[in-house]
Amino acid sequence: MKHALLAIAAILTISPAIAEESSGPLTEQNIRDYYTGIPAIFQLPYPEFLKSYLARASDTLQVTTTTSIRMLDNSVVRSKHSMDKEQMQDMAGKAYAAASGAKLANYVTAIDIDPSGKSALVHETATIKNMQLPGADPVHAYIADSTETCIDTLVFTPGIGVQTTRSNCNANVIVTQQSLENQ
Repeated sequence: MKHALLAIAAILTISPAIAEESSGPLTEQNIRDYYTGIPAIFQLPYPEFLKSYLARASDTLQVTTTTSIRMLDNSVVRSKHSMDKEQMQDMAGKAYAAASGAKLANYVTAIDIDPSGKSALVHETATIKNMQLPGADPVHAYIADSTETCIDTLVFTPGIGVQTTRSNCNANVIVTQQSLENQ
């Protein structure tokens, strides 16, 4: 269960938005479009999800996520992971499966665009509600709600558009149990 939560936290860190390729430098609008489209990517069939994800993640991507998971017994599991693009690609399937059916939202809280329009620093918050987690209990489902705050470095890449090059995130996850008997 912990590994599925870590996969979700990591993948949402740089989940690419479905957006038209931008034809110019970074703007507040194409950055906001990049983030607000994130929930839609999880609705795509997996091959399209992965293709879009990989296109929007810079080849030099570096992600650091610090995660706190409040388990059923109220214990807290803390971890810190750093990943590159290849490692994120390896986790994409787990994140995609865990987010299926969950409610995702993404909010940009601050944008600082370099005067050249080639890079930007973005503060954003992502939430996931009702994420189904794998479990061996046939009577109960394990559900997680997550809130993640990130500071992302974005670049504009000609021919591709907006890409994430660096992301530093803090994720807080709460795990609950739900009875399957009355469903």
